[in-house]
Amino acid sequence: MLILPLALSAAQTADECKTAMDQPTRAVCADDEFARADDVLNAQWKKTLNVTLELDRRSKLKREPKLRAAQRAWVIFRDNHCDSMFAAYYEAHREYIDSVDCRIALTEERTKQLKEIAEYLSTSAD
Repeated sequence: MLILPLALSAAQTADECKTAMDQPTRAVCADDEFARADDVLNAQWKKTLNVTLELDRRSKLKREPKLRAAQRAWVIFRDNHCDSMFAAYYEAHREYIDSVDCRIALTEERTKQLKEIAEYLSTSAD
């Protein structure tokens, strides 16, 4: 990944991102949006993991190792899938932005899945 000029290193405002026409600014905006989506995913991951661990304490079934393995596999899938769809040459290239957009979409989808898993496990009885 190339480092963009310092002028673009700070997070762009929402308005700047909506109206950005140049690829370097759009790349920074995409990176910022992915960072936000990843933060939400990580927060939901912690909640889902805690629900799983609590349920495992009361159960003979041990879901936590499988959940961790699934999450690790999902991260590898997301990154490889998006890279295979859009060769991420460098940050200012259109395909880089498409690759980040792919990661955002899959990350948001996974966040919903993790939330559903936590809700299901919270209401399930062994």
